Amino acid sequence: MDGNAQEDAAVKSRDQLIILGRKLEKDCNVGETLRQLNKLLGQQDASWIRERLDDITDNYHRMSDFYLQGYEDPQRQQFYQQLAAQLDGVIRDLILEDQKAEYPYLKYLNPQRQIPSVDDMRQQLESYVTDMAMASLSALNGTNNNLADIHKRHANNLRSFFNLTVASPQWRHEYAVSFEDLLLSPAIDSADAQLLVSAVTLACLLVADAEKILTLIHVFQKSQDERVKQRAFVGWVFALSNGRYQLYDSVRHAVKDVLSDNSVKSALLDMQMQVVYCHNAERDNDELRKNIMPNIIKSHDWQMMNMGSTPTDESSLEEILHPDEDDKRMESLEKSINKMNDMRKQGMDIYFGGFSQMKRFAFFNQLYNWLIPYTPTHPDLTMLPEELRNSGFLDKLFKEGPFCDSDKYSFSIALSSVYQRLPQEVRKVLMSGEVGFNMPDDSEEPWHQSAYIRRMYLQDLYRFFKLCDQRHPFFNAFGYANPIMFFTKDMISTEMRQQLPALISFLLKKKLWNSLLSIVTCFKITDEKETSEQGNEVRKSLELATAALYMHNSDYALAAEYLKELCKMEPDNESLLRQYALAIFKSGHFEEASESYKTLTQRYPQKMSYALGLAISLIYCGKAEEAISVLYKLDYEHPDNTEVQRTLAWGLLWIDRIEEAQKIYKRLCSGDKAIPDDTLNAAYCYWFQGQRMQAREMLRKYIGLSKPEEGESASSFLLEKFHTDQNILKHYGIDDTAQKVMADID
Repeated sequence: MDGNAQEDAAVKSRDQLIILGRKLEKDCNVGETLRQLNKLLGQQDASWIRERLDDITDNYHRMSDFYLQGYEDPQRQQFYQQLAAQLDGVIRDLILEDQKAEYPYLKYLNPQRQIPSVDDMRQQLESYVTDMAMASLSALNGTNNNLADIHKRHANNLRSFFNLTVASPQWRHEYAVSFEDLLLSPAIDSADAQLLVSAVTLACLLVADAEKILTLIHVFQKSQDERVKQRAFVGWVFALSNGRYQLYDSVRHAVKDVLSDNSVKSALLDMQMQVVYCHNAERDNDELRKNIMPNIIKSHDWQMMNMGSTPTDESSLEEILHPDEDDKRMESLEKSINKMNDMRKQGMDIYFGGFSQMKRFAFFNQLYNWLIPYTPTHPDLTMLPEELRNSGFLDKLFKEGPFCDSDKYSFSIALSSVYQRLPQEVRKVLMSGEVGFNMPDDSEEPWHQSAYIRRMYLQDLYRFFKLCDQRHPFFNAFGYANPIMFFTKDMISTEMRQQLPALISFLLKKKLWNSLLSIVTCFKITDEKETSEQGNEVRKSLELATAALYMHNSDYALAAEYLKELCKMEPDNESLLRQYALAIFKSGHFEEASESYKTLTQRYPQKMSYALGLAISLIYCGKAEEAISVLYKLDYEHPDNTEVQRTLAWGLLWIDRIEEAQKIYKRLCSGDKAIPDDTLNAAYCYWFQGQRMQAREMLRKYIGLSKPEEGESASSFLLEKFHTDQNILKHYGIDDTAQKVMADID
């Protein structure tokens, strides 16, 4: 069988196994699953797993015989559940083998289906800490131990442990406990523990494993190292999004236990928002590239980098001719940098675009290098000049730079390639560590706090899942059109209901409609009245989200129904009243809309938009005279507001004061805030006065300004507009035939 045929067979087998696993989870029928699995394995060489499968079969038959012989066993149901979980583990190991056939580099990671020895790992990792301590003492005594050999040996061990763990088969409980103890051991280096946590995470994202996810949960709960803790946190949350764990009561109980802590719920809410920011990194990068970086680059020079450049004759002449130019440049630079810094502090991944171009270095050919914590002593950074490796600059970058570990490696490698070509004075500044990143004072940035550590790690994962060539077999939480909503996942959703108001508010602010829909679908509004204050807030948030979705989908009548109920609960909520007024206006209930806008105008007389909404509603419900009095007052108070003038002109048309309306439209058409509809309405003024040739010319001009879609005729475009304005046309006796004749200007 050639390579392609093997791969196709593996994909087919994997799909069949996935279906079988889902059916087992749904029906929990061990006997049927055993028959189906043996049928699938009939033509395969599965000797490596046959012993486990035979044990499950023997135990199942033993339990069956015991029952059929009339014996009662109070533990029978629990034992049956355990057999189902063991059988599920067999299916998952078979899926892993099929993935190795589909993606050969997975077989390279772990060719012998090994589970790395925890004792070996402990010995090697603890020896590294001891060797480094001895090397430090030797350096103090003036001797020169070969640190490079220590680092290289350690890196080889780490890579092997990482690879074996990522592609390891299902863990037994005893092994998971010993692995957990290793990750929590103070005798190994924190960076090593962090990397191994990432290996367990990738293993869960490759094939679900109950014992691995339990290890991540326990490490998160018990670790005193915040960096290890946050990697484990991200790991188990991501893993729950990939796996099927309904057969495992241990996982359900562990998730319920960890989410019983309100601080963990708050952290999960924060992580959900951070994942949204990561997911939008490319969109945010477009904003930086188009609107922010050009100003920074234009304003940038070595002097601003504290590089001590000397003014030239040309720059001196520029200062004489344009003495305020430097101030303008600095002001523009400051605004752009402040905007970029605000984006970063909100949690946006503003560096992805720049560093994504630096992930083709050979360094990133190794899977573990995508997620290894940054250190300048990494053996794969041998290209770094020794003076740069030990420089104050890299030390500052390592400790304070607002970059994830992956980007720090990219930056170090890129810098090493140009370092020798830099001017001597620039290299001196880099060596001193005094160079800044052209960012405002970051002293308030919580470098050591959990939210920041978690954000940086999520950015590492985002780069891996977006750019790494080896990412494909792993479940990719960033691989969907919309950000993944952890809140909707089994075992999480039931525990996170009280955090919904904050999440819904965030999603509404970001206008993430599909994500909002998934939340509303998952957390349906119950018919039961909430008794607690928190429960009432959750219900109101879900109703508001539902109304917003209806508004977004132009179903204004249904939106108005939800908003009306919300307004009853919060009659003084300005935002709800405003949205309700808009919904009933757009649903065509102009009389009711005018009453709502009247209430808003009385309560908030300083807000012009409400008075304008009142006037428009009055016009459309046949009370144009009343609307005109409101509009004249607005025009007096806001003489330069084009929206007021535009509405006033429209109202004047409705009370047959065409010449006054025409003067306003003429003024609007010649202004710098003109819109195409001003020209259309000016055409109406000519038309309503019987000046049809002039109206025809204005309509031609309107077509030129509006630019109909390609393939759409001018006549069709105009008739569609006339249909929208049918009421005013009928008011002036313009019948259908007249409209068709006037629109015939192709």
